[in-house]
Amino acid sequence: MSHTGIIAPMPVEANPLVPASALKSERRGRSFDVYQWRNAGSQISLACSGVGFRRAAEATRYLLDECDVERIIVCGVAGGLASVNRTGDLVLPQHVRAYNAVANAGLITQGPTDMDAIGPAFNVDKDLRQAAFSAARSEVLGGLLVSVRGLVTSIPILEWFQKVLCATAVDMEAAAVGEVCARAGTPFLVVRALSDYAPELARWDWACLALARKRGGLGLASHHLRHPALAARLWRLNRDIKRSAHEAAKIVKELLQQL
Repeated sequence: MSHTGIIAPMPVEANPLVPASALKSERRGRSFDVYQWRNAGSQISLACSGVGFRRAAEATRYLLDECDVERIIVCGVAGGLASVNRTGDLVLPQHVRAYNAVANAGLITQGPTDMDAIGPAFNVDKDLRQAAFSAARSEVLGGLLVSVRGLVTSIPILEWFQKVLCATAVDMEAAAVGEVCARAGTPFLVVRALSDYAPELARWDWACLALARKRGGLGLASHHLRHPALAARLWRLNRDIKRSAHEAAKIVKELLQQL
């Protein structure tokens, strides 16, 4: 029986994929949830890994070692790098690379813009990508996806990703998954949908928002009352993340019917 592993970092990315019949396994020391079900005669194991390199790599190793999956699919949302792209546009990158600048409090406010800061390219499986491409009902973006270790708030870095690296989008997990799969000799695929325009998001006052969140519910409520425009932006961002997660999930669910 074919066995496919899925990495969905956030619950909002996992929920559209997990059927009501799925079994949620006990954590037993893991930091993430794993759901398992059968689909069209094949076995599916999904890890809701959490956001970031370390968590994605840990969940990928678990799927490979403990679940013995034959392939890995990364499914969820990403930030777009071109203003002409729209929320919900599908991204099926041919390869992924890591940007190795370290985040401070979850933010990358500055960092190098040279090739020494970029990790090796990990190529997605051509056959899996072609099958996903065939399942898409709309225009698909390809090329390079850059994985970052925090929210990039530096416009020069984002411009370097697009203009020099010719990257299409950014996320925080795909390169970590690609590295683990490359070492194991396991094919992988990345299916993302754009939830935002990264350079626009970079201009938000994330440091102020992070401080408000650290103060708890009253601090966050007070911040939103003092900055209603930002509160409205956050609401729209959460809405777009949910919508885009569903778009990516549609492709993966159709692809699973063929595996």
